[in-house]
Amino acid sequence: MSRFLRIFAVFFSLVFIGNAFGAGYTCSTKRYTSCAAGYYMTYNGSYNGTAQAGNACTICPKGKYCTGGTANAQNCPGGTYRSSTGGTSSSSCTTCSAGYYCPAGASSQTACGGNTKYSSSGASSCTDVTSGYYTTGGTSTTRTGQTKCEAGNYCSSGVKTACGAGKYSSAGATSCSNITAGCYGTSASSACPAVCGDNKYSNAGASTCTACPTGYANSGTTAASHAGSASCKITVTGGYYIGTAGDNSSNWDKCAGGTYKASHTVAYGSTSSCSTCSAGYYCPAGASSQTECGGNTKYSSSGASSCTDVTSGYYTTGGTSTTRTGQTKCEAGNYCSSGVKTACGAGKYSSAGATSCSNITAGCYGTSASSACPAVCGDNKYSNAGASTCTACPTGYANSGTTAASHAGSASCKITVTGGYYIGTAGDNSSNWDKCAGGTYKASHTVAYGSTSSCSTCSAGYYCPAGASSQTECGGNTKYSSSGASSCSTVSTGYYTTGGTSTTRTGQTKCEAGNYCSNGVKTACGGGKYSSAGATSCSNIDAGCYGTSASSSCPAVCGDNKYSNAGASSCSSCPTGYANSGTTAASHAGSASCKITVTGGYYI
Repeated sequence: MSRFLRIFAVFFSLVFIGNAFGAGYTCSTKRYTSCAAGYYMTYNGSYNGTAQAGNACTICPKGKYCTGGTANAQNCPGGTYRSSTGGTSSSSCTTCSAGYYCPAGASSQTACGGNTKYSSSGASSCTDVTSGYYTTGGTSTTRTGQTKCEAGNYCSSGVKTACGAGKYSSAGATSCSNITAGCYGTSASSACPAVCGDNKYSNAGASTCTACPTGYANSGTTAASHAGSASCKITVTGGYYIGTAGDNSSNWDKCAGGTYKASHTVAYGSTSSCSTCSAGYYCPAGASSQTECGGNTKYSSSGASSCTDVTSGYYTTGGTSTTRTGQTKCEAGNYCSSGVKTACGAGKYSSAGATSCSNITAGCYGTSASSACPAVCGDNKYSNAGASTCTACPTGYANSGTTAASHAGSASCKITVTGGYYIGTAGDNSSNWDKCAGGTYKASHTVAYGSTSSCSTCSAGYYCPAGASSQTECGGNTKYSSSGASSCSTVSTGYYTTGGTSTTRTGQTKCEAGNYCSNGVKTACGGGKYSSAGATSCSNIDAGCYGTSASSSCPAVCGDNKYSNAGASSCSSCPTGYANSGTTAASHAGSASCKITVTGGYYI
């Protein structure tokens, strides 16, 4: 106890002496005129630099220094601190340690407080870590510096973290990036350490590659060609599609009728679908493309598996001539053939649904969608089938009547030709028709315009002079004619007429031997007579001969003891007692050829 009192007494003495004698103190006025270093002048507890009674010199507080005199206490400069009282100058303040900060007037140093801040020695405040840097030194609350984040790491809130497998970064990164999809491996700063091989893929951030699913494949030397399972693709045969993601050729789907799909590539995990067949096309089940219906004769609506044949009397519509999309019934006044509608045009007509137009009836005229005869032509006029107007009959020709037939075509216009004449050139009339030539004839007759007539050849047995309106018989056996005769010929002497009748002989023939011909008539010579060809009379067979022969004067000589007279057809026996013989006609000519030998002394 006594020791404590002694120490306190020494301390009090020093303070009192320092305060009272180190400072200026006037005892008579009981005031301080100045304070010693380490103190500052106060009055009633607050700084007052004016000397006045009752003031005091107060010891300099923590965080400040006091130079004495009448000066106020000063804050320790920023970056320093004073943890005890009585500081006498700025050098009395302690430099703030690295990892701490000391604002002006600090009585202690404060830790920067976390990895996001740092300071060097003598800092009045801490510095925020730069983005892409991490703090270093000290502890997690007293960092003393910062370092740029190295490649392969990322820095966030002043802390460095390694990127790890499948990730990378460049120096100063605030985050790690995934290694590019399609790549694999580990590298501090490379986005693609190595590209996956054929038929393999990787997702972003993968450290290894994965084999493409069955049926799917990829290839290439770029990361993009192996990026993710979608880089694995399958080529789907035309006419098929991937209905369920991941399907392959063992279970992909066939396009239904009315749809199509070309050969196509599908990424793994995706699906495909068939397109609806456009109107004007058809797509059978499994079609890889849509096929045009192909012409005006067929059509289809959207989604057709086959094209429909156009109905007879209808025409196809829509699309083009090879991709028709519908059909419409042919309207009256038109015809429809092979799916095409064509207007009938002037002089023709049709009913709805017609496959062809009909000509307006010959002899009629006008225009009507569906009438065959809008009106009949008037007298001496005609029209051809399909005419929209009537035409006057040519000069010299005429027609009449109230029916279409009586005015049908120019042939309805007729002309009456006088007998003995004919129309040699179509369209001729009485001013230039032709006269029948000799050997022909023509009765009065009617000829339609545009036609010709001709004279008939005169028949054999008849004759026709020029301009004949009929043929005339030659008239008897003495005359004859062949076909086309303008006059009859007189029968030649020794000839007879033949053919036809006795008034229409058509030729002549030379009288044959054994006959004679007179006035065109042939007559047989008869028994015992003969003639040569062309004879006009018959001759007797020679006396002494007998038999029948057309042209021999002695068919045979009578035998012994027989005779014949001229013209005999048989021999007679010589009278009794008379005889003849010989081989000549003369030896048997007449009864006188029969002789008798009279005995001498006798006579006949």
